[in-house]
Amino acid sequence: MKTFILVTDSYPYDGAREHTFLDPEVNILSSLCDLHIIPATNQGNFCANFQNVRVVENFSLNNNWFKLLFYSALCFFQKELWLAISFFILRQVRFKYVLQVIAYYYKACIFRDFLDDYIRLNKLKHVIVCSFWFSHYSFGAGMLKLNVPDLTVVTRAHGYDLYEERWDSLKIPFRRQAISFIDAIFPDSEAGLQYLGLKYPQYSTKFHVGRLGIASRNIVTQSSSDGVIRIVSCAYLVPVKRIDLLARALGVLSRRYPSQSVFWTHFGDGPERPLVESIISEIKSPKIRCIIVGEVSNNDVFTHYANNPVDFFINVSSSEGTPVSVIEAISCSIPCIVTAVGGNVEVVDNSSGVILKVNFSENQLVDEIIKAFNDRNLYSIMKNLSFLKWKKFYSAENNYKKFYDFVHSI
Repeated sequence: MKTFILVTDSYPYDGAREHTFLDPEVNILSSLCDLHIIPATNQGNFCANFQNVRVVENFSLNNNWFKLLFYSALCFFQKELWLAISFFILRQVRFKYVLQVIAYYYKACIFRDFLDDYIRLNKLKHVIVCSFWFSHYSFGAGMLKLNVPDLTVVTRAHGYDLYEERWDSLKIPFRRQAISFIDAIFPDSEAGLQYLGLKYPQYSTKFHVGRLGIASRNIVTQSSSDGVIRIVSCAYLVPVKRIDLLARALGVLSRRYPSQSVFWTHFGDGPERPLVESIISEIKSPKIRCIIVGEVSNNDVFTHYANNPVDFFINVSSSEGTPVSVIEAISCSIPCIVTAVGGNVEVVDNSSGVILKVNFSENQLVDEIIKAFNDRNLYSIMKNLSFLKWKKFYSAENNYKKFYDFVHSI
């Protein structure tokens, strides 16, 4: 049995809110291999309940200040840093990018050393290292592979860790080197695969789609039978999620269709909550009810789907990896209205839901909601096809078993 080391931001602690993604994967991997989890931090509460898994709790980036200073100094011998300095001088890139390069490098080196010690001290054999995020930990594990050729190193990739345009500098430090060191990279969507292939075509054989998945909850969410349109959204309230646009659209709907009742429930919190609440407060119609529930557990969302009618799940992000919240919705036969970004267009298509242009208008969103809700035959087809899409492409049992088998074969 191979040893599988999974590197996370904080899982099985809930500081980085990774349990939504990782619970199904860990449950399956733990039955297939000797599974070890290295969380970068132990922030938050321990949120997992599993057996046959070893959680490594003594890793820290800050427990050796000598190494931190040493590797920061060593970074000045790296070409990547001097490129960053030239970008800062010639292209007016913020100096913060230079500091990001230094931090990225020393974090990778510290993790490389920790991983090396951990494998040797525990006498682990046939080791696969998988980082859930394509980050400095992936880079550090790849650096170790240079000295330990029989080590298998792979990484998943999602959104901010994949699309370099999301960075202020439009560049992720040491990306080309990291790809050259690593055995395989698994973006969670076809869009991510195409992005990497176009940006780094010389490494295209290393790129493979690694779709996320969720386990079936055996929930078939009912649609409304009283004429009320019930909408759910689920997102951290930050600008990229654009929940304020959904709130504005409901204001438009209240004016264009004053007799139409809508009940919107949002799960999630974040820095844009005051903005969203201020937009909601300007909707004067008693027909529009909006509730921001705040941060809740994954189980709470499914409980809502099991016990309440939901007509649409809406995601209006300007950028996405593969949103697990949308996968969860389709697993419960909820039609989704999403923007045409990232993995959205793979989880949802125009037969199972509605795809909006990235720069949609509030009127366009309103039109799509009303059209899909009023055409009951179309709506029924959407419900059925949503579930079938989950079953075919996003079943945790299928996806994670295939992922492990593929990695095991490298």
